[in-house]
Amino acid sequence: MVPPRSVTSPRAPARFLQFNTLREFEEFVTALNLRGNAPRELGATAPHMPLVWDPLPPLVAQRLVETLSQEGVEVGKSPSAFSAAPGAQRVLAFVSSGQIARLASRARSAPLSARAALESLATGFRSIDRQKKGWLRLAGGRRLRLGGKTLVMGVVNVTPDSFSDGGKFFSTEAAIAQGIRLVQEGADLLDIGGESTRPSARFVSEAEEARRVLPVLEGLLRKVEIPLSIDTRRPSVARKALALGVGMVNDVSGLALSAMRRVVRDGEAAAVAMHMRGTPATMQKNTEYRDLRGEVFNFLAERTRRALADGIPRDRLIVDPGIGFGKSPEGNVELIDHAGEFRSLGFPVLIGASRKSFLGVLTGGAMATERLEASLGAAVLSALRGADIVRVHDVQETVRALAIAQAIRP
Repeated sequence: MVPPRSVTSPRAPARFLQFNTLREFEEFVTALNLRGNAPRELGATAPHMPLVWDPLPPLVAQRLVETLSQEGVEVGKSPSAFSAAPGAQRVLAFVSSGQIARLASRARSAPLSARAALESLATGFRSIDRQKKGWLRLAGGRRLRLGGKTLVMGVVNVTPDSFSDGGKFFSTEAAIAQGIRLVQEGADLLDIGGESTRPSARFVSEAEEARRVLPVLEGLLRKVEIPLSIDTRRPSVARKALALGVGMVNDVSGLALSAMRRVVRDGEAAAVAMHMRGTPATMQKNTEYRDLRGEVFNFLAERTRRALADGIPRDRLIVDPGIGFGKSPEGNVELIDHAGEFRSLGFPVLIGASRKSFLGVLTGGAMATERLEASLGAAVLSALRGADIVRVHDVQETVRALAIAQAIRP
């Protein structure tokens, strides 16, 4: 059974919807009750863009509808698609860029209950354009260029029980050599982790995790020029990694701990906030959602809101919908196919689908080491659908595949 969700805040941000099929478009039009009078364009790059706020308390939804209607926006509201809170509403709308500009200019004078919703509309609109250039700031004064090209993050697992390579790079020397190899193959950054987060993975103490990864990080920092990321849920491990010169923290728990947010803030590092329901030990026990994309979107909105409130600047944050972390195979496909929707939050989007089990399910039971073609397909689709960064094991092959995707759709 899907657990009920409650409306705890009137600040549900605007989500610009990504329609990839006519059926998705028609379902939206039906929900909006436009009865054939809707704009005929599809998706967030069209002159009129579809979006949703969900869930909203009833008063906020009503004030928002009134404000949008005053600007001539096609708008409607209905019960929330996933919240079980009494009276929870969702607001659906078709807006043009001109209407967004006017609504943004009047956000400060709008009713207080609708102000945050209107401000999120402007933030999302500025962020959905993949071609718009920007920078991701890392620790140590380093930066990564964003916009247009999808960046490739190479994975180095310093674990004896990794699902993807079975401990092939568990020794310090093997892990450093693999990192150097991935750089030579074209990686834009490396992600080094010492704890397996696959379902039912063995517990690893903080001391053991640090013992695994810190020597690898030290070795790579001396030998490669590209930025490094530490893949950890533990503030103490992240702090030690940043002290060595690592630029980013990739936290599968979604920056849940205030201690982790302080480490990122004080270290002036970049950070990835990922969605996961439960823990690695429990995440695959419940993969049902009333509205998968809406729930993941709002989770990431809340986690990034906490990060911003704790002093982490916006240009240091990345969101990751958590492919394989508490999702069904069909759910993983849906998230990849709509990766661009998460750009509405105002942050770059990272997708990590490489070699994951759902790819094996969809390809007839292929083992992790036999999922190269499936991983490449997922990486290319992620890039075409709006991902800024793809996290992969097979860097050279991914770089080549993305070069073709970029040539076809710059």
